[in-house]
Amino acid sequence: MAWTDFFSHPLWAFSTLVFGLVLRSQRRGPWNPRTCPVELKGKTAIVTGANTGIGKFIALDFARRGARVILACRNEARGSVALQEIRRLSGNQDVHLRLLDTSSLASVRAFAEGILRQEKQLHILVNNAGATGLSRQITPDGLEISFATNHLGPFLLTNLLLDLMKSSAPARIVNVSSFNHWRGEVNFAHFRGDNLTYTMDSIYNHTKLHNIICTNELARRLQGTGVTANSLHPGVVMTEVMRNYSWLVRFLFNMVGIFFFKMAWTDFFSHPLWAFSTLVFGLVLRSQRRGPWNPRACPVELKGKTAIVTGANTGIGKFIALDFARRGARVILACRNEARSSAALQEIRRLSGNQDVHLRLLDTSSLASVRAFAEGILRQEKQLHILVNNAGASGLSRQITPDGLEISFATNHLGPFLLTNLLLDLMKSSAPARIVNVSSFNHWRGEVNFAHFRGDNLTYRMDSTYNHTKLHNIICTNELARRLQGTGVTANSLHPGVVMTEVMRNYSWLVRFLFNMVGIFFFKSAEEGAVSTIYCAVSEDVEGITGKYFHSDCSLVLPAPLARDPALAAKDFDICERLTAKL
Repeated sequence: MAWTDFFSHPLWAFSTLVFGLVLRSQRRGPWNPRTCPVELKGKTAIVTGANTGIGKFIALDFARRGARVILACRNEARGSVALQEIRRLSGNQDVHLRLLDTSSLASVRAFAEGILRQEKQLHILVNNAGATGLSRQITPDGLEISFATNHLGPFLLTNLLLDLMKSSAPARIVNVSSFNHWRGEVNFAHFRGDNLTYTMDSIYNHTKLHNIICTNELARRLQGTGVTANSLHPGVVMTEVMRNYSWLVRFLFNMVGIFFFKMAWTDFFSHPLWAFSTLVFGLVLRSQRRGPWNPRACPVELKGKTAIVTGANTGIGKFIALDFARRGARVILACRNEARSSAALQEIRRLSGNQDVHLRLLDTSSLASVRAFAEGILRQEKQLHILVNNAGASGLSRQITPDGLEISFATNHLGPFLLTNLLLDLMKSSAPARIVNVSSFNHWRGEVNFAHFRGDNLTYRMDSTYNHTKLHNIICTNELARRLQGTGVTANSLHPGVVMTEVMRNYSWLVRFLFNMVGIFFFKSAEEGAVSTIYCAVSEDVEGITGKYFHSDCSLVLPAPLARDPALAAKDFDICERLTAKL
């Protein structure tokens, strides 16, 4: 957010609080189960996925109405806890647990056989069990696991129990789908795991579309039998449905959900005191987001110095370039998008009063573009004192560049690596000079696998690939610093903080929405996120320091253990040199 003055104002937090409370008051629909007098004595109901979330509350409602309820659950331990809780809260002891794993057709058949053997009637079947965010896996039945769990397992279960339901008519089949089905697609190759793209909830969306399609066809085939079949969207609900996503997505989902989503535990979180405490907590965090070092209080001038900032047309890159320009430096904005960069160029010149700010096109995902940029710099510039490798991207889908490199690794690591090496001689001749590489605390969750550079052995789940690239940033920065000892050129890496920039632009609308909503209270603005980079580039405190990793508050911290392995660093650097060498 470049507009922090507005969003930091307490009135923004207060209006968000009020808005959230209004939304919460409207989350209940016009129909209230507790005022519905319908009893289910003498009826039998099955609820799948009833050990937690909405499934547990559906089963509890049926039990309170006097039904014989069968909890169909995969996890026996958790199912047993739910069983005891439902019996206690409802006062109904005719509630029973049967094990069922909808991802396994053998488990579905065994469950159905048990029901047909033990039960004489079945009036309600709720297919509620499901999962989202599962990684690619083929079941022993040869089915893609999300399709098996969310659609084909429940489909088989329903068909196996149909005769029992017909003999118990009137009876109802209720299939829990989702409004996400609107973004689903029908491709029958998906059932076997072919032609699928695993991005966020895409697979889940396809399965939910199939739920509705098959429910409608089943209803047509059941006409005249006394058995009805319908599907529904339960709302965006605070359950464990997000358990297979990364901690970041779960955190964002839960934080936003406090105000906006339905919850099983609404009695506690609906209380205004929860919203008020969240407001206070958010304001306290905002007040502490600025570190002890303030760029505007730093007297260092950069007159007669030249600086390059990659990715300087937006986000923290733009604020880094603006700071350098205000200090009198000759600043080169190295950007991919000419139109947006031209607007940034004019803005930086206007705000800094420095006309010695220039734009040069650079796409770090292309080694040819990096070489062309570097050739231009070496031809036009006589000195270079600061190089900030800030450009990067997260959430990119799988793609191999014309150089044969995986696109995230090319963009975030190998392109900047090559750029730095091509400009080293110029920086040595301009010493003292500083190289600053923008990494991330996410490097702690990164891995080193050199096959990743070519796109092999990679799992594209949320920010996993980004995390790997950020780990390589630090490893190679440390090795570069070792190789540059005695040259007057230092190299350091840093974590800028969790910053409200366009870094999330490649993620789904849901993740971007959650990120932006939570970010209003908890994340840094782009200007705040630029501070640790500016500190490493200009502060006298960092003079002579090299091969270190700085936290977003400008303090020196240890990176992950892999980033501190000198043998690994030397090997990584050598491999990167070979990959970026001009053949």
